[in-house]
Amino acid sequence: MRNLETTPATGRFVLAESTPGREAWEIAVAAFLQGKTLHTRRAYAAALRGFFDLIPGRLPGSVTVADVANYRAHLEAAGNKPSTVAARLAAVSAFYRFASRPMDAAGRSLCAANPVAACERPR
Repeated sequence: MRNLETTPATGRFVLAESTPGREAWEIAVAAFLQGKTLHTRRAYAAALRGFFDLIPGRLPGSVTVADVANYRAHLEAAGNKPSTVAARLAAVSAFYRFASRPMDAAGRSLCAANPVAACERPR
């Protein structure tokens, strides 16, 4: 089962059923995509799906720089152009920037840092 799926009836993004603590991340993905154009939502969602598929059964907050480097290597091995690799990494990075902002009244965020920030990107 994919780690991030779209529910056909609602179009809502959901993490795989077996992922504990997944509801906060589902809400974060939906909030992150909200307000973006349809084209941007589709592109970002595809990048996030591709990334999360490489970390099955894990919450997005457990992602490391090594996971991001693995995603980049996966994209390059699949024959993607450097601009495509850069765009997909930018989408994942934007999501992690969003998820590392304070999300509640107590100032808590879903993750402490953006793991993509430390990963070298293609030029």
